[in-house]
Amino acid sequence: FNTVRWRYLLSSKPRGVPLFHGDSIAYMSNMITPIPTAVSRIFTASWATGVSTKETTSAMVVDRLLETMMRLLAFIFLLTLLATRRADAILSILTNVGLIAISVGVLVWVSKHQETVTDHLARWLAPLPWFNEAQLRKTTGALLENLSYAGSARHLMVGLLISMVTWLFFLAFQVLTLVAIHPPAGTIDHQILITALAVLILIPPSSSTMIGLYHSVVIGALVGFRLLDISTATAYAILMHLPQMVFWLLAGTWALTQTEIQFSRLRQAVRAHTSRTQETGNADIQNKKIRSQGETL
Repeated sequence: FNTVRWRYLLSSKPRGVPLFHGDSIAYMSNMITPIPTAVSRIFTASWATGVSTKETTSAMVVDRLLETMMRLLAFIFLLTLLATRRADAILSILTNVGLIAISVGVLVWVSKHQETVTDHLARWLAPLPWFNEAQLRKTTGALLENLSYAGSARHLMVGLLISMVTWLFFLAFQVLTLVAIHPPAGTIDHQILITALAVLILIPPSSSTMIGLYHSVVIGALVGFRLLDISTATAYAILMHLPQMVFWLLAGTWALTQTEIQFSRLRQAVRAHTSRTQETGNADIQNKKIRSQGETL
């Protein structure tokens, strides 16, 4: 589902199989290295399909926005369950539909009024010591330009629909896993649904996580919030991560044999990207200090 959404946000330019190869390598790399999946997917999708990194970056911006929207919707539903301890289906549906409409409307408006948004953000953030107005305008302009490439109302709605289907499947899988580990006395109780939603918000479907890190985060959260005891939480974390780990390791290994992508090239690209970002940030901070000192004198 993530690859389907990814391809749709790229305007269906790349073929599905090469794009899946790129995704598989990116997810596998995140399983065994600390390279973020989003950054890896930008490079591997470009290398595997021939689509430019500018286009993959644009699609990734929208992809991350859609995932953030899904997290917010799931969090609101979780708060509803915690407050009432019963599923108010009508209220939840109306709330989520309203939030979806508002979110899509805001994103479309922002993509249509890039200059206005850039001007306001630059003026609001420029007085802060960590920001430089010229760099803010450049960064915000690039971000909004990326959003405009793949941020039409139709793209956002279809992408959000694909995201909902993905999250529903993952939620069902997590609930069934919890039921198998700790069967309820009768029907599925709210505690199981709350636990599954909490884990889904913490680690969404598009986030593959390093071996060990996933388990520690899930176990720590579930035990810390007293949703499960440590033995049940450990079994749950292992069963949730194991299918994803096996699938992406096998798919990523197969993808490496079908493409010319190498881990060394991916590490170099990510390292160069990180270095450029850090250098730009350090230069902006230094320029801000120099201007501040000059104004003081």
